[in-house]
Amino acid sequence: MVVSIRSCRSYCVFAMKHDIVTYKKKSLSFRTMIMVAASSAMICQAGCSNKTVLWHDAAHYPHGYIHADQVPFARASALLSPAPSPGSPQDNIDKETMRKVQATASPARRNIAAHDAVLGPPAAPAAFECAMGISFDPEKAPHLTRLLARALPDVETVQKSIKVEGRFRARPYVAMNFQPCVDGSALAKTSSYPSGHAAIGWAWALVLAEMVPDRAETILQRGIDYGNSRVICGFHYPTDVQAGRLLGSAVVSLWHATKPFQKEYEKSKQEINTLRNKSPSPEYCKKDIEILNYERSDISHQ
Repeated sequence: MVVSIRSCRSYCVFAMKHDIVTYKKKSLSFRTMIMVAASSAMICQAGCSNKTVLWHDAAHYPHGYIHADQVPFARASALLSPAPSPGSPQDNIDKETMRKVQATASPARRNIAAHDAVLGPPAAPAAFECAMGISFDPEKAPHLTRLLARALPDVETVQKSIKVEGRFRARPYVAMNFQPCVDGSALAKTSSYPSGHAAIGWAWALVLAEMVPDRAETILQRGIDYGNSRVICGFHYPTDVQAGRLLGSAVVSLWHATKPFQKEYEKSKQEINTLRNKSPSPEYCKKDIEILNYERSDISHQ
C-alpha cells in the first residue's frame, strides 16, 4: 500500500481516528488500537490506490526484533526516572511550557503534528521523506517499511514496565482541560509518561540517519520535531518526550544486536539507494520545512 501524504490524507486520518475512538470503548491495548488505525487506512486507501497492501490488520503487522532474552535488559524502569509527580517543580515547568506552546502554535504546525500522530499504516514514516530528500514508497521499499514498523511493538515492550506498571501521569489535555490537535478520547485514560510516539519517531530518525548519512542532520532534526509534535498536539509533556527519545535510542541499540535486524537493515539500505532516484515535491517540502523551522523551539529541553 502506498499512502500519499498529499492525497486522500484527510479522509484516512478521519477514518483512523474514528475507529480508534470506537474500539477504545472495548478497552483495547495501545498497540491494538494502532492496528485498528492501520486497518482503517488499508480500507480507505483502496479508493486512492490499487497497489498491493503490506499489511491490513493486527495479525499481519510485523513483529518486533527484540526477543525474550533481551527484555530484562530493556526495561524502561531501569533506564528512566519515575514520571514527575503532580505539583513537583518539574511538573510545574512542564505545565508552563504546555500553556506557552498551546498559545503560540500555528494552525499549520498543528496540522503537521496531527499527521505525525498517525503510526499504523505502512506509509507513516513518509513524515521523514522531505528530511531524507527521498519519496517514501512502501511498495518499493518493503524491507525498510517493515523494519521501521517493528519500532511500534518493540517500544511497547520496552516501555511497559513504566508506562503501564509505573506511576500514572495524566495527559496534558486531560489534566489541563484543553482540546488536543486530534481527538483524544482514545488515550484519555492512558499514562502520558513516557511518549511512545516520540520513542518511535526517534528510533526512525536514528536508523534513517545511518542509512542516509549525507542527510543525517535534517533527519535527526525531523526526529526532534516528531517528538515536539506530541507537545504541540497536547498529548505529552516535554519530559515525556525526552524520556521517549531515550527509549527510542535503547530500542535501536538492541536492534543492532539482533541478526534479523542486521539482515533487514542491509536490504533496506539497498532500497534506499533505489528510492534516491525520486525526490518528493520541492514545493511541498519547502512549505513544511519552512513551518517547522519557523516554529521550532526547545520545548523538548525545558
